[in-house]
Amino acid sequence: MTGSKDALGQWQVHEAELLRVYQPAANAAGERSDVRHDAAAALQAEVNGLKQIAELLRRELDDVRKDRDHWRDAATASLRALPSAAATSARRPWWKRLAG
Repeated sequence: MTGSKDALGQWQVHEAELLRVYQPAANAAGERSDVRHDAAAALQAEVNGLKQIAELLRRELDDVRKDRDHWRDAATASLRALPSAAATSARRPWWKRLAG
């Protein structure tokens, strides 16, 4: 069996090495516990949870983009409704334009 020491000086042995030397123990019902199966099931559950979170975030982002586009369109329409500076100065008499 091989292993290595970590930064704290403690021995670390890989799971594969342990399983090569020692067989998994049986539980009270006589079934063998499979460490790899349990770890894979835990990882799969975590992956599924992360996929759900990713989908939720995608939907949230789509909603935010729709709101942004709505407000951008509203602001553009409001700016178009305002009279332009050239039209406002053209309506003033020439002597007010000179006086400022």
